[in-house]
Amino acid sequence: VDESHQIQQSKDASSITFVDDVAVPFVAPGASMLLPVASRVVQVVKMIFELHALMLDWKAGKSMLMLNFRGRGAPQCRQRVFVQNEGRLEVPMSQGAPLSVHITRLYKHLGSMHEESGKHGPEMAARLQSTKAAYRPLARKVFAARTVPAGARCSLAVSLIWSRMLLYSGAWEFLSSSYLGSLTAYYIRVYRTIAGRPRGNEN
Repeated sequence: VDESHQIQQSKDASSITFVDDVAVPFVAPGASMLLPVASRVVQVVKMIFELHALMLDWKAGKSMLMLNFRGRGAPQCRQRVFVQNEGRLEVPMSQGAPLSVHITRLYKHLGSMHEESGKHGPEMAARLQSTKAAYRPLARKVFAARTVPAGARCSLAVSLIWSRMLLYSGAWEFLSSSYLGSLTAYYIRVYRTIAGRPRGNEN
């Protein structure tokens, strides 16, 4: 895409769609070109949805842009977007007023938290919080209950606990040792409870 928003070359990129949740990845040749490309993507997506009699909700938290500026000029582009433009992109329309699109640094798609920087911190924090919320009410009454067979408690852990922790984990890239450690620690904690050896008992 050049400065007049005309497409000069194209690259294939698959959308990430599940029922009514859609994410459209796109790239630009440099940081300074990311806004023109984003503007054109919004125009095309809006047009395609309207051709199918579908109207997108462009409110914050609904349909938004997540822009990852990299390379030469990236700091200046972030300054322009998040300070000068207050996290919004004005997209020209063929008819009527420009469309104001919110630009976010953090977005939840298909149950996973995605951060502009590409780091997994918010996602790991959200997964652990969800896992703990599912485990704590059942810790003593179910997972520590000797009257419930250990095999049954392990099966319940898979269906009730690990389903929370590992939902859509296939979308994760390589995790750092600290993130893996946090997940592993809670994984071990649950099975120690099932085995009757709660945290603190190392034998």
